Amino acid sequence: TDTFDEDIKGIYNVLTGLGYADDHIFYVSPWTGDQGVDRVTNISNVQWAINQVAARSDSEDTVFFFYTSHGGVDSLDCNPGAPGGGTISSTNVDNWLDTITSRDMIILIEACHSGSFIGAYCDRIVAAENELTGDGETNRIVMTATDTLHSSYGDVDPLVDPNPGDTGSEFPGGYIEAFSTPDADLDGDGAISVGEAYQYAWDNDAARLSDQSCPQIDPTSLNASDVFHTCRGADVWISDGPNDSGNNSYDYSSIDIWSSVTPSGTSHENPVSGLTNYVHVRVHNLGSTPVTSVDVALYWADTSTATAWPGDFTQIGSTYTIPSITAGGSAEHTWSWYVDPAFGMGHHFCFVATAQCSEDPMTGGPGTYVAPFDNNIAQKNVTIVEGSAGHTAEARFFIENNMKETIPFDLIIDRSGFPEGELVLVFPADSVGIFLSQSTFLEGAELVERGGEEMLGLLIARQKEVAIRGIQLKPMERQEVTLEFTIPEEARIGQEFTVRVQEVVGDEIIGAVTFLIRVTSPGDCQSALKRTAEVFAQIAQEYESEAAARLVKLIDAGLREEICSNPEATMELKREIFELEVKVAHELEGHVPKEELEDYLRALDVLGAALDAGDLQKVMLAEESVIEAAMKLVTHRSMHVMVFGSFFYFLILFSCIN
Repeated sequence: TDTFDEDIKGIYNVLTGLGYADDHIFYVSPWTGDQGVDRVTNISNVQWAINQVAARSDSEDTVFFFYTSHGGVDSLDCNPGAPGGGTISSTNVDNWLDTITSRDMIILIEACHSGSFIGAYCDRIVAAENELTGDGETNRIVMTATDTLHSSYGDVDPLVDPNPGDTGSEFPGGYIEAFSTPDADLDGDGAISVGEAYQYAWDNDAARLSDQSCPQIDPTSLNASDVFHTCRGADVWISDGPNDSGNNSYDYSSIDIWSSVTPSGTSHENPVSGLTNYVHVRVHNLGSTPVTSVDVALYWADTSTATAWPGDFTQIGSTYTIPSITAGGSAEHTWSWYVDPAFGMGHHFCFVATAQCSEDPMTGGPGTYVAPFDNNIAQKNVTIVEGSAGHTAEARFFIENNMKETIPFDLIIDRSGFPEGELVLVFPADSVGIFLSQSTFLEGAELVERGGEEMLGLLIARQKEVAIRGIQLKPMERQEVTLEFTIPEEARIGQEFTVRVQEVVGDEIIGAVTFLIRVTSPGDCQSALKRTAEVFAQIAQEYESEAAARLVKLIDAGLREEICSNPEATMELKREIFELEVKVAHELEGHVPKEELEDYLRALDVLGAALDAGDLQKVMLAEESVIEAAMKLVTHRSMHVMVFGSFFYFLILFSCIN
């Protein structure tokens, strides 16, 4: 008897034995003579069966979906060679099942590499997204006969087989048998739950016991309390993005990694050169047992859309060991990190952390594209861009080819989160051949002049997605570009917008940057203090200015004390800063061009008048002019200056020892 026929008949018999009528069971099989079969197996009939359930079910129903066949990574065979047969992808299955309304849905798949439909717990090396619950479903239990790497097996009877009399495939056979034996009733309530049946199948799977396969279960559902076992006791992870729940994803916006200028900061800020910054990392334990000695180490590199491991990276501080994390719990650690003023204003950084352990190692070493393939690895590739309504802010980033050959890539700009404001990609005129060559195609962008003869720009159309296709860089070549964001006049203070830029080769995402545009009030206190610190830290280093160095220390202390929440203390701090800004002018006499120093002094006169008037809002606005003038004191030394925001990219890896 065919193993798959044994499987499907066994499941049918369980359902009818539990009292389900034939008109509630939709049965597709190559063995059309079997009792209960409605149609022969082919792709359209699988869809037909799902459509029948979708037409009948509602939010009070429980739906059970069983599929047994050969399979590959993210695919299932569907009677190939027969009329209408072929293969069905995991995406197809997910989309079809999405049409069903139900309270709960139980999914059981028997196929080689079927763990790729989950991508959790035991998977190694092969990328496997959680296809069946990855787009937000919260009412599904997904069980597979094996993991991504391994085959599933028909009945095998090695010496270690706890149930040598079973038939059919190893895992479904145990699942079917669970409903006819009291041994599966772990809590003794006289009923077999989904979790109890899975546990019984796990315990009696001879292929698993001989390390030939590893069944999987994803308990992200309303029935999670019924699940007694997950494949691996230890599963530590850091989110890849806001929608990640421990599965591998392609997001580079981890909510578990954030930088701040205060030790207790809870929201992400751009790190500031010249100050002590704080990088916070939250680590979760997805497993069912506690973990101990979770090691986390942090590194930095100049960032771009494509970085190379390990040559680009330098460690920050030392590796930190989290003593323990409870099952289902999380723990945090904070690194203090002083950003050398030599980096300049708006310098971009990439952060990486690495470690190894025997129970939950990384799936390969960290590299450019590893985060999508391992939940031990996360990235924070988010740039904060601050500006007031009606004004233009900007942020720099690099595009790069870190490969050994020239391979065309596409730059995809998703501005669906910034639909109204003007958006321009600015680049040096001498690099026009990179963006406007015979092999490059623009979809939704047009050339505009920007900043005189030396700069050009591409005006990004007000549509969801814009593409610059066929960009070519030489091996290891990088190009710095700038995005200019004109914030809409009607934008409200505190409102946030997003723009996402991806570098894509073929269908593969090489890297991505998310720009988070925050609307601030003109002369926002914290923004002004951070920008003042950056520019005067640069002055202190370049000119050995004692007054500038003291000024930066004052701001550092004020930010740590969250001084902007106290207007009186802020005004007092601004008076102290003003006195030091005046001393800086005296220290720089004879060291900077006279005209630039005079511009700086005129800006200080306006600031002094605002301080005398005691108007904090006017003080903060006047400080903006001082910052702009101070920036000119260092730009003549070829300093690259970015007015708003810098871009930081974090990648975390860690290990545990149980």
